[in-house]
Amino acid sequence: MQSRLTIRRAFSAWLLVLASTTTGACTASVPDTDAVVAHDYGHYWEVLQEVRAGSSIPVANLEEVAAGTLLRSLTADVNSMRSLGEVYVGSPKRNVESVEVTNTRAYVLDCIDISGWMLAPEATKVAIPGQLVQEEPALYEFTLALKDDAWFVTVSQQVDHCAL
Repeated sequence: MQSRLTIRRAFSAWLLVLASTTTGACTASVPDTDAVVAHDYGHYWEVLQEVRAGSSIPVANLEEVAAGTLLRSLTADVNSMRSLGEVYVGSPKRNVESVEVTNTRAYVLDCIDISGWMLAPEATKVAIPGQLVQEEPALYEFTLALKDDAWFVTVSQQVDHCAL
Protein backbone atom coordinates (compact mmCIF):
# COMPACT_ATOMS: atom_id res chain seq x y z
CA MET A 1 0.00 0.00 0.00
CA GLN A 2 1.38 3.39 -0.97
CA SER A 3 1.75 6.07 1.65
CA ARG A 4 -0.11 9.37 1.34
CA LEU A 5 3.22 11.10 0.72
CA THR A 6 4.06 8.76 -2.18
CA ILE A 7 0.63 9.28 -3.71
CA ARG A 8 0.95 13.06 -3.20
CA ARG A 9 4.38 13.09 -4.91
CA ALA A 10 3.02 11.15 -7.86
CA PHE A 11 0.03 13.48 -8.14
CA SER A 12 2.27 16.58 -7.91
CA ALA A 13 4.57 15.19 -10.62
CA TRP A 14 1.54 14.49 -12.82
CA LEU A 15 0.28 18.05 -12.29
CA LEU A 16 3.66 19.50 -13.29
CA VAL A 17 3.68 17.43 -16.48
CA LEU A 18 0.10 18.42 -17.19
CA ALA A 19 0.88 22.08 -16.54
CA SER A 20 3.81 22.05 -18.94
CA THR A 21 1.78 20.47 -21.75
CA THR A 22 0.08 22.83 -24.17
CA THR A 23 -2.09 21.60 -27.03
CA GLY A 24 -3.87 24.06 -29.29
CA ALA A 25 -5.88 26.60 -27.30
CA CYS A 26 -6.01 24.45 -24.16
CA THR A 27 -3.38 25.07 -21.47
CA ALA A 28 -3.46 23.23 -18.17
CA SER A 29 -3.03 25.37 -15.07
CA VAL A 30 -0.93 24.77 -11.99
CA PRO A 31 -2.99 24.41 -8.79
CA ASP A 32 -3.17 27.39 -6.45
CA THR A 33 -0.08 27.19 -4.23
CA ASP A 34 -1.90 28.76 -1.26
CA ALA A 35 -4.54 26.03 -1.48
CA VAL A 36 -1.86 23.30 -1.59
CA VAL A 37 -0.15 24.82 1.48
CA ALA A 38 -3.49 25.10 3.31
CA HIS A 39 -4.23 21.44 2.46
CA ASP A 40 -0.84 20.20 3.69
CA TYR A 41 -1.13 22.36 6.82
CA GLY A 42 -4.58 20.89 7.52
CA HIS A 43 -3.14 17.40 7.04
CA TYR A 44 -0.46 18.28 9.63
CA TRP A 45 -3.24 18.88 12.18
CA GLU A 46 -5.02 15.66 11.23
CA VAL A 47 -1.87 13.60 11.77
CA LEU A 48 -0.91 15.45 14.96
CA GLN A 49 -4.35 14.83 16.49
CA GLU A 50 -4.31 11.15 15.46
CA VAL A 51 -0.85 10.55 16.93
CA ARG A 52 -1.68 12.34 20.18
CA ALA A 53 -5.02 10.49 20.52
CA GLY A 54 -3.70 6.96 21.03
CA SER A 55 -0.70 4.70 21.30
CA SER A 56 -1.76 2.52 18.37
CA ILE A 57 -0.86 5.31 15.89
CA PRO A 58 2.88 5.30 15.08
CA VAL A 59 4.80 8.39 16.18
CA ALA A 60 6.70 8.04 12.89
CA ASN A 61 3.55 9.32 11.11
CA LEU A 62 4.65 12.79 12.20
CA GLU A 63 7.51 12.50 9.67
CA GLU A 64 4.89 12.84 6.89
CA VAL A 65 3.93 16.37 8.01
CA ALA A 66 6.65 17.92 10.19
CA ALA A 67 10.41 18.38 9.95
CA GLY A 68 13.43 19.76 11.77
CA THR A 69 13.31 20.88 15.37
CA LEU A 70 9.51 20.88 15.42
CA LEU A 71 9.45 17.19 14.45
CA ARG A 72 11.97 16.38 17.18
CA SER A 73 9.99 18.38 19.76
CA LEU A 74 6.66 16.78 18.81
CA THR A 75 8.17 13.29 18.82
CA ALA A 76 9.67 13.83 22.28
CA ASP A 77 6.36 15.23 23.57
CA VAL A 78 4.33 12.29 22.24
CA ASN A 79 6.84 9.72 23.51
CA SER A 80 6.81 11.37 26.95
CA MET A 81 3.02 11.40 27.28
CA ARG A 82 2.80 7.83 26.01
CA SER A 83 5.36 6.69 28.59
CA LEU A 84 3.00 8.14 31.20
CA GLY A 85 0.01 6.36 29.64
CA GLU A 86 -1.60 9.62 28.55
CA VAL A 87 -3.36 10.73 25.37
CA TYR A 88 -5.13 13.87 24.22
CA VAL A 89 -8.93 13.89 24.11
CA GLY A 90 -11.12 16.42 22.37
CA SER A 91 -9.73 18.70 19.72
CA PRO A 92 -8.47 22.22 19.30
CA LYS A 93 -10.60 24.84 17.57
CA ARG A 94 -8.73 26.53 14.74
CA ASN A 95 -9.25 29.32 12.24
CA VAL A 96 -6.59 29.93 9.59
CA GLU A 97 -6.32 33.69 9.16
CA SER A 98 -3.76 33.86 6.37
CA VAL A 99 -1.43 31.87 4.15
CA GLU A 100 1.63 33.47 2.58
CA VAL A 101 3.87 31.55 0.20
CA THR A 102 7.36 32.32 -1.08
CA ASN A 103 9.51 29.99 -3.21
CA THR A 104 10.22 27.22 -0.73
CA ARG A 105 8.69 28.65 2.46
CA ALA A 106 5.14 29.28 3.53
CA TYR A 107 3.69 31.01 6.57
CA VAL A 108 0.31 30.26 8.09
CA LEU A 109 -1.34 32.40 10.76
CA ASP A 110 -3.80 30.29 12.71
CA CYS A 111 -6.01 31.28 15.64
CA ILE A 112 -6.07 28.26 17.96
CA ASP A 113 -8.12 27.51 21.08
CA ILE A 114 -6.75 24.44 22.89
CA SER A 115 -9.14 24.59 25.85
CA GLY A 116 -11.05 21.58 24.50
CA TRP A 117 -7.92 19.50 23.86
CA MET A 118 -6.90 17.91 27.14
CA LEU A 119 -4.59 15.20 28.49
CA ALA A 120 -6.27 12.05 29.76
CA PRO A 121 -5.20 8.58 30.89
CA GLU A 122 -5.36 6.34 27.83
CA ALA A 123 -7.27 3.70 29.81
CA THR A 124 -10.20 6.00 30.64
CA LYS A 125 -9.89 8.83 28.10
CA VAL A 126 -11.36 11.13 30.75
CA ALA A 127 -9.63 14.51 30.96
CA ILE A 128 -7.29 14.98 33.91
CA PRO A 129 -8.79 17.68 36.18
CA GLY A 130 -6.86 20.81 37.06
CA GLN A 131 -4.95 21.18 33.80
CA LEU A 132 -3.69 24.62 33.01
CA VAL A 133 -5.08 25.57 29.63
CA GLN A 134 -4.93 28.81 27.73
CA GLU A 135 -7.59 31.23 28.89
CA GLU A 136 -8.08 32.66 25.42
CA PRO A 137 -7.27 31.60 21.87
CA ALA A 138 -3.76 32.33 20.68
CA LEU A 139 -2.52 33.38 17.25
CA TYR A 140 0.29 31.15 16.04
CA GLU A 141 2.57 31.53 13.06
CA PHE A 142 3.56 28.24 11.44
CA THR A 143 6.47 28.05 9.02
CA LEU A 144 6.32 25.36 6.35
CA ALA A 145 9.14 24.24 4.08
CA LEU A 146 8.76 22.67 0.66
CA LYS A 147 10.43 19.27 0.41
CA ASP A 148 9.81 16.53 -2.15
CA ASP A 149 6.68 18.24 -3.53
CA ALA A 150 5.03 18.50 -0.10
CA TRP A 151 4.90 21.22 2.57
CA PHE A 152 6.23 20.26 6.03
CA VAL A 153 5.62 22.29 9.19
CA THR A 154 9.01 23.23 10.65
CA VAL A 155 8.31 25.98 13.21
CA SER A 156 5.37 27.10 15.32
CA GLN A 157 5.35 30.11 17.58
CA GLN A 158 2.73 32.13 19.39
CA VAL A 159 2.66 35.70 18.10
CA ASP A 160 -0.46 37.21 19.67
CA HIS A 161 -3.93 36.56 21.05
CA CYS A 162 -6.99 36.27 18.84
CA ALA A 163 -10.72 35.58 18.90
CA LEU A 164 -12.53 32.65 17.37
